[in-house]
Amino acid sequence: MSITIQISDQTLTGNVLGSQPLELTAARITLRELIRRRVYEEVMEFQAGRRTRLIEPASEENVLNGHRPTPARKIDWESQADLAIKAFQRHSYFVTVDDRQVEDLDEDLDLSLDSQVAFVKLIPMVGG
Repeated sequence: MSITIQISDQTLTGNVLGSQPLELTAARITLRELIRRRVYEEVMEFQAGRRTRLIEPASEENVLNGHRPTPARKIDWESQADLAIKAFQRHSYFVTVDDRQVEDLDEDLDLSLDSQVAFVKLIPMVGG
């Protein structure tokens, strides 16, 4: 049974930076697979020329006023997913599901249409 949930990006203070739907093939999924699925969807959006919040272009794709995707260049979603997993392990961000922080990448999550999933990016302190 497929399910579509709403995921959001938030600051530590709870400000929502954006949200988007994410379609999953099952309601039971590990956090690792949830992150991989999100990265896959965002890479597909980026390659279609739409701006995303998660995928950042390589330096050669940057332009002075932001970034412009280059459709001829394909981004490997699996390597991007690996980077996102490593960033989670380095505590660059954390994920909450229904207001509960999920710390284990291999924890099974039972999601519903009402589930609230938030990716909270941690900003390193200056000098630290």
